[in-house]
Amino acid sequence: MGSTELLQSNGNTLTTPDSATLGRPVDNNTKRMTENAGDQNNASNAAEDTEMEVEKLLEHRQLSDDSIEILVKWVGQPKEDASFEPEHEIQQGAAETLYDYWRAIGGRTRTLFYEGKDPLPETYHVFKILHHEKKGTGLQLEVQWVGYPATSSNTSLEPEAKLKKICPKLLEEYWERQGGRKNNIGRRGRPRRAH
Repeated sequence: MGSTELLQSNGNTLTTPDSATLGRPVDNNTKRMTENAGDQNNASNAAEDTEMEVEKLLEHRQLSDDSIEILVKWVGQPKEDASFEPEHEIQQGAAETLYDYWRAIGGRTRTLFYEGKDPLPETYHVFKILHHEKKGTGLQLEVQWVGYPATSSNTSLEPEAKLKKICPKLLEEYWERQGGRKNNIGRRGRPRRAH
């Protein structure tokens, strides 16, 4: 993703200087998303979830925080009932459908940042922290970006200090999944000498 500068925007954003929600995702490799079901008179029904299947992604738009929403056509629903959903939620529940959408229209980076009347500023939002490694004197974490698959050509290594600024919650969740930061990093400094 080139030379980058991390900025705190919506809590999960990386910016490069050069360049009513229906569903929440169920699973990473399926076209199914859920919607809250139930009527206003029955609170227990409102808490239950029913699955909605993504039929097609129709178009996208940029929000004021530079995030992207995508218009979703749901299986079994008329096109008039299509709804704009946050891109990161679509990625959680229907990742391959999202990646296919971007490929079909020329690629996410090219479509958003380099084409059209008003290309957007090149801004990336953290989707997930995948792993960490020590590099030199610091710690680097591999980041998957919203709208991009977790392949080596689409992820990048970012310094932990920068991720603490732009996505502290995701960083905390990552370390919790790993069993704690201290258990994975070890002590700093030189080992003590034996006397």
